[in-house]
Formats: sequence, structure tokens, C-alpha cells
Amino acid sequence: MPSKAYLPFLVPEIKLLIISQLDEYSVSSIIATCKSFYELYKTHKSLINYEVALSILGDHLPLAIAFYAADHAQWKAQFPLPPCDYLVEKSHWFGRKYFDRKYLDRVEKLPIDHTDLTLPMIAEMASFYSLVKKWAVNYIDDQGIDFNTLTAGEARRVINAIYHIEVTRELFPFFQDYDGKPLNVPLDTLFHYLSPWEHQILINIVDFYEKVLQRIYDRATGTGPVYGLGAYLAEFGLRGLDKLRLGSPVPPALLNLRIGDANWPLRHEIWCVGYCDGGSFLRPFNGDLSWRIPKIDHILAHFPRDDDGPCALWFLRLHEDKRNLPHCIITRDGDRQWWDRSRIEALLPGVVPRVEELQEEALRGDLYDASMYTDPDEVDFPREIGY
Repeated sequence: MPSKAYLPFLVPEIKLLIISQLDEYSVSSIIATCKSFYELYKTHKSLINYEVALSILGDHLPLAIAFYAADHAQWKAQFPLPPCDYLVEKSHWFGRKYFDRKYLDRVEKLPIDHTDLTLPMIAEMASFYSLVKKWAVNYIDDQGIDFNTLTAGEARRVINAIYHIEVTRELFPFFQDYDGKPLNVPLDTLFHYLSPWEHQILINIVDFYEKVLQRIYDRATGTGPVYGLGAYLAEFGLRGLDKLRLGSPVPPALLNLRIGDANWPLRHEIWCVGYCDGGSFLRPFNGDLSWRIPKIDHILAHFPRDDDGPCALWFLRLHEDKRNLPHCIITRDGDRQWWDRSRIEALLPGVVPRVEELQEEALRGDLYDASMYTDPDEVDFPREIGY
């Protein structure tokens, strides 16, 4: 980079290129100390802010914005709960604005206008992104895999899932229990703006978080496994988890957790309550939500795939009782759900069919039996959301 003495004399195009490559703190510094850069920033503020945010957050910029919006939402985390219909309406609004695939899969289109990006906002998003990236690495390391060996698609899936956890937890840390309504309808509504294979990754990461919490809790109390540690995650999220260290004093908020449902109204499971296997993404048969058609064209159209590996693994597990497959691929813990097809093939060549083949096979079989999950007032999410 040229010395500071020459910076004011550079042509505007070069100045714009330089300032767009800086981080948010350096931009703040240079516009505060150099008048020509201040004038340049004032003229091209939205473009510079966008380029700075993109250079820091890359493909994760849309979800970083989604978490920022959730973190600053005025309607979140209210108790006593507002009416169910109000929260469902808010879930739809948030899902359509921040989880829409035309934003999440294309960073040149954002869920907000470029003029809404500010340097303080970018600094806040960058700080949280460093925490997300740290725990993505921790999660992959726990599986005995070097994070640096992940493809761009695999790394994106893991990081995105951590953002999904934090967005949904930030907005809905409480049970949403209403008379005459299935449990947690607003939360389930928002979760159905994600794909079923994304949901599987999310569940597995939460299990990893709880394993870390259990280890710290055991060290502090000497007790065995306890049910309900997820309530700590529901209240404090990734920031709270990151503050905990083995051997360090355990905060009262964790030590004082009561077992199981006694932590009400905080949720002890911080993912979608119904249909953990993703069956609620299937369309009902003749309007009967207890039976689902094993056809996923509508899901594939709504959730584009950069690789068919995660989708195939999800659909395979949905019909695992109909196939004689190696146990290492049929795992309820979903720790392979983020894998690309190439990684799956390296472990089990030719074992996992393509999604199109799986769907053809499923359609020749029976309907999907969802009766054990279905509440009499269950929501038809494919119709409700529009896929």
C-alpha cells in the first residue's frame, strides 16, 4: 500500500479500491484522519460498507444480517407470551425477509438495502461471526476432522446451521404453549423456512453444545447426565456457551438449572419440536396430515442444493426402515448430514443413491406414516409457507 503521505493524491478509483479492502475499524480510522477519504466515503458510503461487510463475512453476510435483525428485534423473547397468531405472523415475516433463498444463496442480493449497512453494524456482525466460526471449528474437530479440509459447501452448511440456531433461539427462547394449539407453532413455522437437511445439521450441533455443557456441569457438580441443560442455551446462546471453560468457575445460571421441564418457560430443546426427521415437509395425502406423500419435488424446488449429498442423506434416513444400509450411514445423530456427495462416496462408494433415484423408489412404496407425530390441530406447513 502507498505511504500515508501519498494517499490523498491517488485517483478516486484507486482510493475506492483501497478503502473497500479494509476492515470496518480501518475504514473508521482513515475517514477520521484523511479528508479526501472522508469525502470519498461520504459519496460512496453504501458501496464501501457493502464491500467491507462482504470481504469479512463472504457468503455468510445474509445470515449475519438475519442474526443482527433477530438480536435487535423488538418483539422477541416476550413473556408472558403475546397471542399465538401474532407470533406466527412474525415468524412468517421474518422467514420471508431473512430466510428467503434468493438472499441466502446470492450475496449480491441482501434482505436489507445496502444503505442500511453501517460500520457499527458491520463491526457487531464481524465480532459474532468470529464466534460462530470458532464453534464451527470446535464442532468439526470433535468429529476428528480438520475444518480446513472441508469444501466451501460443507463449511458453509455448518456455519449457516450455527446461525440458524442462534436466530431461532434469539427470537423464541420460551415454550409457546397455548390452549387448543400444538406446542411451539410459531417456532415450528420459522423452522420450516429452512430445509429438512439443514434442520438435521442444526440438531446435531445442538447435541454437541449440550455435550460440552454436560462436561462442564459434571466437572462442577460431580453429578451424572441431566436433562434440561438446553435451557441454558435457550437463555444465553452461543455467547453464554463460549464463556464457559473446563476448570473455570461455573456461573450460577448453569449450576442452578433445574432438571427437565422445571426450567419452564425456557425451552430445554432449542430446535423444531415436531418432526425431527423432517416428515412435516412432505405434503399430506388427501388432506390427512397423518399420512404424507413421499415426493419431494416441491422441497427441491424451494430449497436449491449446491450438492445433493445432504438432501440424499436426509431422505434416506426418512425411509431407513425400508433399506438394509450400513449403520455408519444411517445415524440419528446426523453427524454426517453436512457432508458433500464426494465425502460420502469416499466412505461408502455407491451406497447412497441420488435424490432422484430415492424419490422414484419411495413413490413405489407406502405412504409416510406421520400419525405418531401428528396433533389433531397440526399445521400443514408446505401449504402454509408455500412450497
